[in-house]
Amino acid sequence: MYFFEKTKWDRSVIAFIYLILGIVLLLFPKQTLSIATRIIAFGIMSLAVIYIVMFIIKKEDRFSADYFYLIISIVGIGLAISMIISPTWIIAVINIVVGIVLIINGIGNFSTTVMIRKDDKIWWAFSILPIITFVLGFVIMANPIGMAKFMTRIEGLSLITDAVSTWIIVYRLNKFLS
Repeated sequence: MYFFEKTKWDRSVIAFIYLILGIVLLLFPKQTLSIATRIIAFGIMSLAVIYIVMFIIKKEDRFSADYFYLIISIVGIGLAISMIISPTWIIAVINIVVGIVLIINGIGNFSTTVMIRKDDKIWWAFSILPIITFVLGFVIMANPIGMAKFMTRIEGLSLITDAVSTWIIVYRLNKFLS
């Protein structure tokens, strides 16, 4: 019980972040994908350039790890350039990660509703949203490249559903713990 009491605020804050992100993804799918891909690409490129500069500056006492970082940095720059030129594949990876997060959250929220079923006569009604979250996670992972804009809107809707589900679960959990 202490664990649930301690994590209810964490879950609420994460739900709020999911809600905001879900609304942004729902309203601006193409722009969000483009911006996210470019931010990730520039982050990778910046890190790679830093490692290359460090390699060049550090001429003495090079270890095998330094050469490894150099190779990884060169690959990273190529990766970043490909992400800027053709972001489709990174969009697929993002969709898969979001799908996994929704599946995990759906399972977690469903297990919480099952846990409080003894003291809540309508627990099954509150189990519907976690089940929807779980199913939407699989829907997102089914075709991550084919319909990126549509999938981004589904991700946004799924994150909103997850946020509402989490808030309802936290509310019901508060009543259960009281």
